[in-house]
Amino acid sequence: MAVVFLVASLCLSLAFVWGSGFLGTAPWYEESPFREILLFVFMGLGMLARMISQAIEERRKYRLKNPGKPAPKLVLDHWELAYPFLSSAICFGALIEASLSSRFDFALALFAFQNGFFWQTVLASAKPT
Repeated sequence: MAVVFLVASLCLSLAFVWGSGFLGTAPWYEESPFREILLFVFMGLGMLARMISQAIEERRKYRLKNPGKPAPKLVLDHWELAYPFLSSAICFGALIEASLSSRFDFALALFAFQNGFFWQTVLASAKPT
């Protein structure tokens, strides 16, 4: 988890420090496809963080039901980790639509992370009424 956090921090800091554009006046992270890739990475990190937090919650419930017993290790099934990415196209579509009028900054990166973290809610709100 610390490695993922360090890589995300490095990517984010590079995105803001390396602000000059390649062939235009806009920074590279404002141009397509870099903007979309960064948004998807932050959304994916949010989904991963949610799956880890759910594993921690399940461990906490076990410890409350079984006091005095050793706590089990965190269980992260690879299929459970893949599950939110199956709906990532819908969540990502909602994220892209909401971010079209804003420039890429820390708030937008945090919004992408939150969108991934609360992917179940985003998916539920994307269903037609």
